[in-house]
Amino acid sequence: MPLPPPELEPGDTPALPREPAEVDPALRLAVLDELLGADAMDLPADELLTSPATEADLALAALTRAEASAADLLVAATPPPVPEA
Repeated sequence: MPLPPPELEPGDTPALPREPAEVDPALRLAVLDELLGADAMDLPADELLTSPATEADLALAALTRAEASAADLLVAATPPPVPEA
């Protein structure tokens, strides 16, 4: 069983957040704003291979959506059953 954290003494105050001006500029420059490398680069074959796969997925999604829409319309157009008197 882990021990509980130590109690803060009255003299202990939590650290305040630093202002941006207090951060060393060299540390700010160490972070790249742009992603570099193979992750951000399309290879020549990627453009040729991506389009057919995407078009097939979109065509299948459009057919599925059309079938679902037709089924929804059929259910909506069917009148509810009338109880026999």
